[in-house]
Amino acid sequence: MGEVSHWNSGSIDAILSLSPQSPSPHTRCGHRRYRSRFKQLDPAACADLTDVELAEALTDPGIVRHRQKVPSVRQNARVFLAIQAEFGSFDAYVWSFVGGTPVVNTRTTSDLPTTTDAGKTLSTDLKRRGMTFVGPTIAYAYMQAAGLVSDHLASCWRSNAT
Repeated sequence: MGEVSHWNSGSIDAILSLSPQSPSPHTRCGHRRYRSRFKQLDPAACADLTDVELAEALTDPGIVRHRQKVPSVRQNARVFLAIQAEFGSFDAYVWSFVGGTPVVNTRTTSDLPTTTDAGKTLSTDLKRRGMTFVGPTIAYAYMQAAGLVSDHLASCWRSNAT
């Protein structure tokens, strides 16, 4: 689990970093190029990306160049901003899926999920609002990274720290 996070501006970065349109978040150079290409993943700036800028991104060998995933950066940023406007913050929106308190699970290697009902519900709602490429696994990975859910193994030192 990531540290419990209420960093609203970082949420769009986390969602886009975990989604398949970006390089692995563990690839520092690739992630920097992705952030650089998409205006440091600032939601307002991404929402204003032009068709020309998106077309240029499709020629950048430093990012994943998928004809549907590249424009999703703009679309997802627009949805992100709409959620902020509706709920006051993206943080308030996502934390409502866990009742405002982190869900702490003690797991074993045989029961590590790739998603849960909460991840499926978040994914479904994000898609209903117009986000793309945010399936249940991506939504659940975001929930783990932002500290909404802790799935540490019982043998992990972090399992007692959450």
